[in-house]
Amino acid sequence: PSQFFQNPYWEHYRQLSDYVGRVSVLNTWSEPETSTAVLDPVASLWCSMGNGFQRFKYTGFEEGREKLCGQIVDGWVEACKEIVYHQVNYDHLDGDIFKDAQIRGGKAFIGRAVYDTLILTPSFCIEKRSVDKLTEFLNCGGNVIAVGEQPFLAVGGDDDLTAFYEAAEKSGRYIHVETACEMALILKERQSEEFELQVSENARKEFLYSRRMGQNEREIFYMSNHGGEEIEVNLCRKKKDGFHVEKWNLETGEVHGLEDEPSRI
Repeated sequence: PSQFFQNPYWEHYRQLSDYVGRVSVLNTWSEPETSTAVLDPVASLWCSMGNGFQRFKYTGFEEGREKLCGQIVDGWVEACKEIVYHQVNYDHLDGDIFKDAQIRGGKAFIGRAVYDTLILTPSFCIEKRSVDKLTEFLNCGGNVIAVGEQPFLAVGGDDDLTAFYEAAEKSGRYIHVETACEMALILKERQSEEFELQVSENARKEFLYSRRMGQNEREIFYMSNHGGEEIEVNLCRKKKDGFHVEKWNLETGEVHGLEDEPSRI
């Protein structure tokens, strides 16, 4: 919209500016607590002629390849949505970023980000450098969950991935599931946070959540309701002692303590 006098929300602009300012301060004073990353199926998308500048829309002329491209995109999107719907934080990775990861102690370190679990979405090929890094990750104690069809071709190296899968399964930390929902449930069960969010099944797709670690080990939870009705959320403390929970209203700046009762957002 116009930034001049025609703008219909000038009278609300102070409220919007204060909201953005409060969010910016919280983000500046905190770091995301994300231990899961989705290794995006970039190689399969490019090989099936998906255009990355057009939401990976198929740009070829073969009907069969167009269907394949659509299946890869749909599987990728479904996996990411299920992670969000189960209130699990995650990041995106591709081969160019993952190749520079430092692997130690069962975790992949990329800048300030640290991951102990990687997700493979349905695909038919993967870069050889990603296979090598996944092997190193598994050997050092990392966890990998593959959803649906697993890659059977390695781009830039040996075509056969049989040896990789044999070694991965022997590690005991490679899990293959058929559906994205199964994968998301595994991630949800493995969360080791001090708090547990409980959202009703019919509302979990409307509720978005993000967790950050602030100064002095203060945990910050962003919660937002994207539906048309109120949602009841239970934020359960796994340890009863040593915690004080506050609810911050980023629109008004109001802060008040929370008792042991459900909150509506």
